[in-house]
Amino acid sequence: GDTLRLFDYDTDEEITSIVATDSAFTFEGEIEAARIAVLKKGAKRLSVFFLEPGEIALNIGEHHATGTPLNDKDKELTDQVIAMTNHYGQISDSIKALELSDDVIVAKIDSLQGVMDETFTTFNRKVFEENKDNWLGYVYFLDYAYDMSYDEINKALEGTPDWFRAGV
Repeated sequence: GDTLRLFDYDTDEEITSIVATDSAFTFEGEIEAARIAVLKKGAKRLSVFFLEPGEIALNIGEHHATGTPLNDKDKELTDQVIAMTNHYGQISDSIKALELSDDVIVAKIDSLQGVMDETFTTFNRKVFEENKDNWLGYVYFLDYAYDMSYDEINKALEGTPDWFRAGV
């Protein structure tokens, strides 16, 4: 069977490993506080998910986990991001289908990209603000903070737990 290893996302510390004899596998144990985990087979990353108390179901093919509060919320938010991405993709395709000059199409697509970037930044900021005390907020903050200055990052981190600020 394949050896599957579970790692802490931030420290790369191996948490545990098992030999999977079929497509189903179970890790069992106790966890005191939630954290981000990575499931690997050899060097290949199979899934990143929130390791927290409860029974977690991983869908490796679709790269998501469910069954616990953070994982369920993350799946819900990921579905929203996919829907927004698909929506902007459809708009982009309809712009490209117009009989306009290349310069006009490029300008319209650039404008659409700006709107899309602003939408995703607003979305990430909202998720972060609603989850400043947990790992879901941490993940969305990393996307939200990408273009922020050092001072803006420090201001945004006010009110977050010590572990949150230490990870950034």
